[in-house]
Amino acid sequence: MELKKNFARMIPLLLQGSKPAAKGGLELLSLTGKLCRGPMKITIDYLLRIWGVEMPDYEADVSAIIDRFHANLAELEKNPLNNARTHALLDKVRKGFMFYEMMYNAPTRFIPNLLSRKADKNFRLIRQIKAEYKKAIETKNAATGK
Repeated sequence: MELKKNFARMIPLLLQGSKPAAKGGLELLSLTGKLCRGPMKITIDYLLRIWGVEMPDYEADVSAIIDRFHANLAELEKNPLNNARTHALLDKVRKGFMFYEMMYNAPTRFIPNLLSRKADKNFRLIRQIKAEYKKAIETKNAATGK
């Protein structure tokens, strides 16, 4: 389980590097980060499982990750700062996450390289969404003088 702990420490480090919005919208930006973590956690847990690491709560953990992902996505979709671009990106993220649900339920194993590419693509999409939200927040703050 040391490997899982190392992966858990790696996730926040991967998400570093983006400056949070100076004013307002932190909850919104936090939700985009949570949306990013779901596929990463599923990928990590899946790889650990196929490498033979004992994971007694695997089914419950992945099911909870999937539920949280959909809840966070639904909340982001209702956000008033959304525009045509963020809606299109959120739709791509939703469609891309279907791969993880299929992988979780599949009786066969997936190639680790494919998992890595899917996680990277998801990460890039969510970073684009985050950038759009930051731009919208800054525009809103500038208009209201905050």
